Amino acid sequence: MKPLIDPINTDDGQFHGRDNQTGQLATIVTPVYMNDTQGATRSLQREVISILTAAGIKPADATNDQLLNALKSLFLAEDDSRVSGALQKDKNLSDLIDSAKAREALSLDKVGNWVAVQQGGGTGMLTNKVYAGWNGKKLIAQVDSSPMGALFYEKNPPTAADCNAFPAEGGTVGSKGVTTPFLFANGHGAPLNQQGTWIEWNETNGQGESAFINNKGSGSGGFNFRIVNSDNTKQSGEVSISGNGEIYENGRRVYSPANCPFPVGYVMLMGNGTDPNGLFPGTTWQYLNGTGYDGRAIVLGTDPLAVGGSNTVTLAEAHLPPHRHAGGATGDASTKPDEGAGQWGTGRFGTDAKGGYALMQTSAAGSGQAFSVQNEYVHLLGWMRTA
Repeated sequence: MKPLIDPINTDDGQFHGRDNQTGQLATIVTPVYMNDTQGATRSLQREVISILTAAGIKPADATNDQLLNALKSLFLAEDDSRVSGALQKDKNLSDLIDSAKAREALSLDKVGNWVAVQQGGGTGMLTNKVYAGWNGKKLIAQVDSSPMGALFYEKNPPTAADCNAFPAEGGTVGSKGVTTPFLFANGHGAPLNQQGTWIEWNETNGQGESAFINNKGSGSGGFNFRIVNSDNTKQSGEVSISGNGEIYENGRRVYSPANCPFPVGYVMLMGNGTDPNGLFPGTTWQYLNGTGYDGRAIVLGTDPLAVGGSNTVTLAEAHLPPHRHAGGATGDASTKPDEGAGQWGTGRFGTDAKGGYALMQTSAAGSGQAFSVQNEYVHLLGWMRTA
């Protein structure tokens, strides 16, 4: 910017017009003065334009407040770091040089000087005075003259007992137990030396299982599941799982691959082609068809797998009841003469020995074949457990 130019070369440094009374001529403007004035004006314009440019404003003939707006934009923003000594709003008063002095100036350095917070104006709010204070250990509240007790905050969190809640680390539930539509377990690590039942989630490598753990139960440990009557009395029937993983139904063990309910030697009759070797893994069953037992009836006895009897019978004379066959013959009683010429004689007749000869005989019948005594039947497939 150019230095301040000299005033016009007159006695009083002012411009004068022609004085017609005295004949004094008007002030003569010299080229030196005009050049100085032009240079100073342009220098001032350059300064102003620099300010406008810094504020992002282009000179406009019809506008008379551009310089003012530029100055406001550049220097009057309350959080402008270029304003020396100004507080920056993004620092939240952390840029105070002496924060203690600031608290003192605002009467915040003495708790006793705090005034009550006048409640009111909000929906449902009364006009009581609310006080907050420090008792040496905790923040406490008071409404009018009624103490409200300690406040809960980060350094004074409430306990489960304060909220009548169940402790996060666990504890004893009341006699009514826990009632919830959804119980979520997401942890594991039941204490092995503490008696009780735990429901937990056991996860490894992104896969897991729901575990129902019973520690130090009666006997070998395990679980009992009972049906409960409407009056909350227990039924005698139950399903139980032992500590060894054995399942019992009302005291009787339920089948498992290592505990088939059918012992070795058990014979199973099937009305279809189902193979019990597949029904009961870990056991071995022999198919009885084609093993010499085909077509045999089942007879109770004391010698297992002994065979006997027959499906056919041959009758002998001894099998017949005592009986006789009556017989007879019919003829002409020698009243008819023999064919041919008859002969006759007189005198005494006698007999002679001619040997055996056949009289009347019946023809032979029957071959002695055996006949079936098998009843009507239905076929079943037989299997016997061998291992």
